[in-house]
Amino acid sequence: MADRLQVVVAGGGIAAAEFALAIHELAPDRVEITLVSPESELVMRPLRTGEPFSRVHVSRYPLSALAGETGATVVEDRVAAVEPGAQKVELGSGGLLDYDVLVLAAGARSVDAYRKALTFRGDRRAI
Repeated sequence: MADRLQVVVAGGGIAAAEFALAIHELAPDRVEITLVSPESELVMRPLRTGEPFSRVHVSRYPLSALAGETGATVVEDRVAAVEPGAQKVELGSGGLLDYDVLVLAAGARSVDAYRKALTFRGDRRAI
């Protein structure tokens, strides 16, 4: 395991999952993947806008299932800082992860479009 390339993927969304699946498919014996995500599930957020209008529910996939398929390790935490010279990722909990390759797949941060309008954000802000 020590001679495997240490790949840290910061993010738990679609891009992170796609990368983990692809790199595992291409080089399963050459990489060790660590997925750092503040959430334990991959949530199909674009589908949230349809929830109030239908019985379709947002698809959720446990990151542990992705880890089982790719051999990745899931760290449920946030990336607080990156030390590129030392090739270390500092976690929100204070821990450090070493990496050979760092993939930043953090996604987008949602913001309210208008100050005086209610922005739908799914189950977190539903009234």
